[in-house]
Amino acid sequence: MNTWERIDRAGFYPRIVEAALRRALGGSEPLASVVQTDAAFDRGAMFRHLTLAAVDEDVLVQVHVDELEDGAASVGTSIHPLSRLGSVSLLE
Repeated sequence: MNTWERIDRAGFYPRIVEAALRRALGGSEPLASVVQTDAAFDRGAMFRHLTLAAVDEDVLVQVHVDELEDGAASVGTSIHPLSRLGSVSLLE
């Protein structure tokens, strides 16, 4: 399964996630990826979120999407050049 299929299969704001990843990769295609969805509970409400990590030949991209109370989504993206990475730890 490729990255775009993983995003679609997760079913969590797929157009937003795809747009954020495409923008971060600047036209290159991801070589590998991991997509994880999760839910959290706060004050009796459930909030879903998605974390995606993808690499191309030059960068590691992390996209994190949080579901907001009004049904909108908040997106955070970070881009890390592979040439500058020694190790990676992600916590969401």
